[in-house]
Amino acid sequence: MSPARPTGKAKPGPAAAAAAAAAAAAARRAATAKPGAAKAAVAGRAPKGVAAPAATAVRPRFEERTEVHALPGGGALQTLSLPGTGTVVVHGNLRAGAALDTPELHGLADLTARALDLGTASHTRLQIAEEMDGRGVSFRFWGGTLTSAFSARCLREDFEVCTALLVEMLREPAFPEVELVKLKQRTAAQIRENADNTQAVAYETFHRALYPDHHPLWVAPIEQRLAALDRMTVEEVQRFHREAYGSRDLLLTVVGDCEGAAVRAHVEKLLAGWSGPAKRTEPWDDVGRAEPPQPRYRAHMPGKSNIDVVWGHRAGLRRTSRDYLPAILGNMALGGSTLSSRLGVRVRDTEGLTYGIFSRFSGASLSPGPWAVSVTVAPENLEKALKSTREVVEKALDSGLTAKELDAEQEHMAGAFAVGLATNDGIARQLHDAAFYGFGPGYLDRFPALVRAVTRAQTNEALRENIRPADCIVSAAGPLPT
Repeated sequence: MSPARPTGKAKPGPAAAAAAAAAAAAARRAATAKPGAAKAAVAGRAPKGVAAPAATAVRPRFEERTEVHALPGGGALQTLSLPGTGTVVVHGNLRAGAALDTPELHGLADLTARALDLGTASHTRLQIAEEMDGRGVSFRFWGGTLTSAFSARCLREDFEVCTALLVEMLREPAFPEVELVKLKQRTAAQIRENADNTQAVAYETFHRALYPDHHPLWVAPIEQRLAALDRMTVEEVQRFHREAYGSRDLLLTVVGDCEGAAVRAHVEKLLAGWSGPAKRTEPWDDVGRAEPPQPRYRAHMPGKSNIDVVWGHRAGLRRTSRDYLPAILGNMALGGSTLSSRLGVRVRDTEGLTYGIFSRFSGASLSPGPWAVSVTVAPENLEKALKSTREVVEKALDSGLTAKELDAEQEHMAGAFAVGLATNDGIARQLHDAAFYGFGPGYLDRFPALVRAVTRAQTNEALRENIRPADCIVSAAGPLPT
């Protein structure tokens, strides 16, 4: 994919924003005067349009204990020391996502990310595996639309060895041809498997209908993806890594039984001399197609038992949008659960038309993605399910959600967030996301209060702003009626 990127001077990336947030937090801790204009600039305050929690409700545990430092070459490092846990978790990403792909090499960013652990200039894949098994270390690499990301877990005493090997894989991957061929074969098998999955085909058709082929969220047809995969030689993967990987936008989060100053010194030593990259993914503005999409798209798959349907449209919601929390809470009540949401109660429980239905805003990050309802139905129930789905959504937009519905979703979201912070990995994920979106570590302290501060009026307004039934298209895959 070749995305249309904003022109003009590049804005500071999330890594720079994280470092700036840390400096602001340190200044606030050192100051004795009441926080004023400087406090308003702190990342992580309540989004515009959402009431901020009272000052007495803020527990600055993460904000005070998380250390954030700028790294050589432009990246940022967050460290949270949790003595006694015995383990350390690392989360990281670089702005080397699929938005840099072209239609001719669709999937190159993802393949490059997943090939990082195939061997380095100093270690073969087998040597890396033996090192991991012998120490109980685990690594994971994956590609996304905006970023290529990674994580690592290890025991406290293995942290330096673990991170040294991690950085080696990021900086000096060898991409051995024998191993790359095997990875491409596994990738091709997964593509073919998805081509036989009605839900996967419905979603892919939906994305192709909504987005042109130069858009980062466009999904190439199976034949084009397989042809692109064949063209991904060692040289192409090396070129992408050379052009898209570097320290400039590297964001690292380390949580666990470690000491912040020692982590910083070790990481800075590992990254010394690494610079670049020449390319980076940029957030995109979600402009429309030259021609409006058709209302229906069909992928006939004879021999299947059910039809998978996606009904939705391009949305404008970002993770950084002022109405993100109200929109997400509202959608949770509308279709977040097959069992308890409005869509689930009507289409599944009352009418018995499906075993599974849900709605979601997908891909809402620094850039927007679509909103859609996904439902699985028997062929004879296709039109009934679509009719009921639309009626439920339109009623929710017309009359709004109730205070009881909002209260239930607020308690669920705040509770699930708290439960997720029970592990080093859960804390690392949340700290990393907060840094990436420019919110700062204190966002974790404020999040439950921000959720509970959302009003019914804000939720209903957000739903009406971000869900538009008149713009929805239907993508159906399965044994479609003639």
